[in-house]
Amino acid sequence: MAPKRSGAFTTYFSTMKTPLYLSEGDQLRLRSILQSEPHHSPPTSEQKSALENILSRSIVPKTSDKLENRVGFYDRVSLVSATDSRDYFNLQIVMPKDANPDEEQISVLLPVSLAVIGRRCGENVTWDTSHGIREMRIIAVNKYENAVA
Repeated sequence: MAPKRSGAFTTYFSTMKTPLYLSEGDQLRLRSILQSEPHHSPPTSEQKSALENILSRSIVPKTSDKLENRVGFYDRVSLVSATDSRDYFNLQIVMPKDANPDEEQISVLLPVSLAVIGRRCGENVTWDTSHGIREMRIIAVNKYENAVA
């Protein structure tokens, strides 16, 4: 993977520009963040760039079976370190206003969320942290049952 650095924020893009499968509802959520209303905190320029990249690569599949193992909003996701199976965590991607780390509900604007959204179970994902580059594998995607397409 080739890093694309913008300021202190690094997002890793596949050199193949693999498509990301998202529901129409997830695409609309991402667009709504880009067009944030004045009373909401807008994304930073780095976050905006990452969201635009995700949207430009995203595909809404004709059938929902393509989304079954893909990470979308409100799905429960389990990640494990590529180098240490004891290093793992769970998260649920939510809109920024709904983030609650104590409940493992993580804003879509965080680097880990930007790295996993639209990806499928079994893929390795990479993102930048304050402690350096982080690489983990998506080992489970538990779909949100009340998801709106």
